[in-house]
Order: sequence, then structure tokens, then C-alpha cells
Amino acid sequence: MISGGVTLAIFSLIAKAIGALYRLPLTNVLGAKGLGAYQMAYPVFALVVAATSSAIPVLVARSLPSIERYDVRISFFNSTLKYALIVGLLFGGILAASGGVLSDLQGSEDAVYGYYVLSPAVVFVALLAAFRGWFNSRLETMVTSVSTLIEQSVKAVGVLFAYLYPQENVGYSLALALSGVTLSEIVACGFTFFVYLKRNGLPRSPLKIPVKAVALGILPLTIGSLIFPLTTFVDSVMTARLLMFAGEERSAAVAEYGILSGSVGTLVNLPVTLAVSFAVTALPVIAEYKRKRDINGIKSNQTSSIKAVLTLSLPLALGLAVAARPIVNVLYSRLTFFEKELAISLLRFAAFQAPLAALLQLFAAYLQAFDQSVKASTNMLIGAAVKFAANFTALFLGVFGVVFATILCYAVCLSLDVYAVKKTAGKVSVKGLPKILVACACSLVAVYLIVVFIKNNILSTALAVLLGGLVYGIILLLFRAGRPARKRG
Repeated sequence: MISGGVTLAIFSLIAKAIGALYRLPLTNVLGAKGLGAYQMAYPVFALVVAATSSAIPVLVARSLPSIERYDVRISFFNSTLKYALIVGLLFGGILAASGGVLSDLQGSEDAVYGYYVLSPAVVFVALLAAFRGWFNSRLETMVTSVSTLIEQSVKAVGVLFAYLYPQENVGYSLALALSGVTLSEIVACGFTFFVYLKRNGLPRSPLKIPVKAVALGILPLTIGSLIFPLTTFVDSVMTARLLMFAGEERSAAVAEYGILSGSVGTLVNLPVTLAVSFAVTALPVIAEYKRKRDINGIKSNQTSSIKAVLTLSLPLALGLAVAARPIVNVLYSRLTFFEKELAISLLRFAAFQAPLAALLQLFAAYLQAFDQSVKASTNMLIGAAVKFAANFTALFLGVFGVVFATILCYAVCLSLDVYAVKKTAGKVSVKGLPKILVACACSLVAVYLIVVFIKNNILSTALAVLLGGLVYGIILLLFRAGRPARKRG
């Protein structure tokens, strides 16, 4: 499983890096106001995607390994595809029809163009989720990895459109930029369908599994997957209004939210992507161990996955905090001085939410694999309630209050998930954490010295990534080489 998780993590990291590169020019192409409108439209799209498709791969990956008969597996999957098509068409139509109301609610008249362009993508995202669930259930993570890479790469086409055909109307530029998102989902879905067709053909089964049965299995998973996208949507509505209530102008409030959720959020989400990769591969494996009642397999998988997630996410998150200034100066050169300083401060603070979010993804997957989706959803709901209440700190902390609320939300939700997993599978082991922390500390010293003494932003960023990563890797290798050999016999 770990090898599959590593494969998916590497491809996901590359895809996320491409996605980050695709988002970086948005600040320069759309401006802070346009980026704010982008970050208002996109969370709603993410919420709709969560409602239509986020639970589908979980259900497929968890259910198919336990179905022994091939014709039953095919029938179940065919019914899942029908469900994906139905809900995709339904919610895509709702998104297009309600775009004007949503943009008025968010206080950004430009966001409506984004809703129109994104609505067709909902159908293809739902179908893509079903195909990914099929391949994940068979631990064929390479297909999921490549589709993710395609998805992120093709998105850049929209930014290219917005750059080549600049519009005076921010809404029109936003529509051009988001057209790449819809195109990317079409291409990625086409790729997974082609691979599935090549390997399996279109096998027909005499069995008929009602779509309603699939919907009933997906419903509790969907409720849980909706909570965090819903909090992001609430943020897109609340943040600008809270900042305006605190005395800021509307354009400034929208711009600050754009910097937080767009510029800073893109970077902070890099470490979280790695955890999602391990969560995706852990789910079918844990479900299979559970079916076999193999408690040792569950514990071994749990320990290795937690260690892998921390090994990858901690240095990335802390590195972002230490090297925030040169990173922001390189990536967001067209921001004003004030906007850069705000982005730097936000990145230093928000980076600490990344390891919490990474572990949260993993433990939520464990609960889903243990058939405790309701418990996972309850914990997320509690965390979301905490975040909603803590968001009001933005009245006196400004946009930093939203970051504080997010960190608090993740901490509460993760604590509840860890406790639930502990009750189900026994003690949660975190082996190797002291060694990871020592390696992180040594790496961060190197990064700090580079940032302080090298004033060229491009050179400083490049050396921080290369030398910081090199020091981290060497320290971990030294710890590994220093382990006593296991006795044989």
C-alpha cells in the first residue's frame, strides 16, 4: 500500500505543483480583485463537486474489494456510473441557474461568469470520480495519478486564454481563466474512460443493481464530504463581510480574501495533497484488512501511513513558514508592497495548519474504511461549528482571524478522529516522530541562514528548496543507517 501511496503522492505533488504554477499567474492576470472573485466562485464549485462526486470513489474503493463475484462488481460499478451522470447533470444545472443569486450573496458581481463556465464541469467530475474509485479499489494508483496530472496541467489553458485575450471586464477574464477547469475535467475523464474501456471493455451483467441502492450507500459519505467545502463557501461569504463590518472597503476586503484563499492557500495545500494520496490508497487496503479481521495488518498500515504523511508534510509546511518572504516575492511579483507583506505574514501563520489538515485527511479515511462514516461526519461537523464561531475573531484580528479559526477547526476535528480510531483499532502509534522533528530542525536552520544572507529572491528560494531538502534527506538517512540491525531467528 505504501508503494502505491508513494506513487500517488509523487504524482499528486507534481500535479499540485503544476496547479500552483497555474494559479500563480492568476494574481498577475486577474489582479487581486479578480483573484478574489475567482476564490468566491471556485469554493462554490468545490461544494457542488463534493455533493456530487467526493463520496463516489470512497464508496467504490471501499465496496468493490469485498465483492467476490465479477458480475456483481461490474453491475455495482455500472449503477455507480448512472448515479454519477444523474447527479452531475442535476447539480451542474443548479449551479448555472443560481449563479446570479450566489454572486449577489457573495458581494462580487464578477463571480457569476465563473459559475456559468464551471457548471458543465460538474458532470465530468462526477464520472471521473467513479472511474478513479474503480482503479483505486484495484490499487492501480498509476491511472489515478496520471489523470490527476492531466487534470492540473490542462487547467493552465484557461490562464493562457485570459493572458492572450485580456478583457477590461474582470468577469470576462474570470470566465476565460476558469474555462481551463472545465476543459481539464473533460480531458481527464476521457483519459480514465479510455483506460477502463481498453482494459475491461463494456462488460454487461445480467444483474440489476438499482441506482437507488448506490445512492443510499453514498448519502452518509456525501454528508461528511460536504462539511469542509461548505465551511469554505461560508468563508467566501463571511470573510469579506466581516472585514467590511470591521471598517474595510469592499474592494480591499475581497482582495484580502483572494490573497488568503488564492495566493496563500495554493501554497499551504501542497503538503495536504500528499496526505490525500495516502488516504486514497489506505481506504481499500484497510477495508480489506477489516473484512479479513486482520488487526495486525490494520495497525501496520496505520503506523506506516502516519509516518509517511508526517515525513512529507512537516518539512514542506515549516519550510513555507521560514522561507515565506522570498517565496512570495518570487511567485507574486505584481502584488503591491502592502499585499506582499500581508501574503508573507499570512503564509507564515497559515503554514501551521497544513500538517493538521494532512493528518485529518488520513484519519478521516480510516474511519470511512471502518464503516464509521457517520462518526467522521459528526467530528467534521463539530470542527466546522468551532470554525464558524472562531471566524468572528476576524472582527478584531482581520483576515488572520480566519486562519486562526481554520487551525482551531482542524485541531479539534483531528483530536476527535484520533480518539475514534483509537477506540476502534487500539492505540495510535506515531513511530519516528522525534527523528522527523530533528531532521526538520536541521533543515530549517539551513533554510533560515539562506533566507537571511542571500537577498536575491530567486536564488534564495531555489537554494532553500534544494539545500533544505538535501539536509532533511541526509539527516533521515543517517538515522536510518544508525538503526541497529534486527536479529535473525
